[in-house]
Amino acid sequence: APESGLDLRDQSWPIYARSVNAPPAFLGGSSVVTHSAVNRGSVLEGMVENSVLSPNVIVGEGAAVRYSVLFPGVQVAPGAVVEYAILGEGCKVGPGCHVGGTPENTPSGWGLTVLAPGCQLPEGRNVNAGVMLNRNGEEVSK
Repeated sequence: APESGLDLRDQSWPIYARSVNAPPAFLGGSSVVTHSAVNRGSVLEGMVENSVLSPNVIVGEGAAVRYSVLFPGVQVAPGAVVEYAILGEGCKVGPGCHVGGTPENTPSGWGLTVLAPGCQLPEGRNVNAGVMLNRNGEEVSK
């Protein structure tokens, strides 16, 4: 966020990353991207806000990603919502899923939601704020 005090373009805070052999990121006609870092190979058709997307991330049409970090190869299907979450490498979020939640809309026990690498969520699954899931989609921590 602009008011956070963190400037990703600040030369005194370089960002080091592996160079990925992938095409440039693609932003579709319906995509909206604000205050986010997007890496090569990503395909964005939905909305991304205040987030960091690693290489080869897919955000489907009508999907929303807010205040989150998505590791390489994550796929967010059309209509899914990811908020205040960290998604491990290769996670797949099915259509209509809701992962995480905002502090304002979570009356008790708010926290970051974390999905382990390889976790796959079926269509329509909701994962509450502050929950951690293993690669099998089972809750391992609150």
